[in-house]
Amino acid sequence: MTAPENVRPRALDFGNREPAGKGRAVEMLQGIDDFTIVLPELTDMATFGLATYERLDRLWRMVERYKMTAPLAIRVIDSKATCVRAFRGDRDPTTGWQLEDEMPPVKPLLGHEVEFPLTIKAQDAKGNILKMRVQLGVSN
Repeated sequence: MTAPENVRPRALDFGNREPAGKGRAVEMLQGIDDFTIVLPELTDMATFGLATYERLDRLWRMVERYKMTAPLAIRVIDSKATCVRAFRGDRDPTTGWQLEDEMPPVKPLLGHEVEFPLTIKAQDAKGNILKMRVQLGVSN
């Protein structure tokens, strides 16, 4: 389902170009925002290991932006509210984020595959929560 051409998603840009407290509306490209991670279309969730999560730069940038306090408890939930992965993240100043499984990856149950979009829910040591959406890219 697509929005009519005359209705485009908008976001506020609070950059330093405007007077304090004022924002200017800018169009969002293809409905993607800072809270959305787009994976290649052929991503196989069965082989989506911890190393893949370590490479999700957008997630880690948002964790840093919101000054979340390690350790993080991270849950990956599919579109049917099934937790498909649970792990912890701790930040080492020299080596970066170190991830450890709390729950091994869920093998697809008979008749149940991991369904996109996924939600990554990260909760820090202070109880702050960051939610990010993960979706597959579309090839042309």
